[in-house]
Amino acid sequence: MRSANVAAFSILITLASVSVGYAQTDQSQPSSTAPRAVTGNPPPQRQEPIPNFPSVEQQIKQENAAPYQPCVEALGWVNGRLRCRN
Repeated sequence: MRSANVAAFSILITLASVSVGYAQTDQSQPSSTAPRAVTGNPPPQRQEPIPNFPSVEQQIKQENAAPYQPCVEALGWVNGRLRCRN
């Protein structure tokens, strides 16, 4: 019984490797990863302004400046924020 399992597994591995090998050498259809020929002008690149995000130091100063108030009694979530009774 063990030899039958080994034989079946060997056949399965052989068929899989032959299939992969055939797929790698099959040149009848171009693959999606093949480079495409460029025709005409390329589409224009959009020039979007780069947002002015605060630096890490500015973020730390902003977070440290905000006073911490623990939530004593949670009422629930409103608009994605925890509403507290303080």
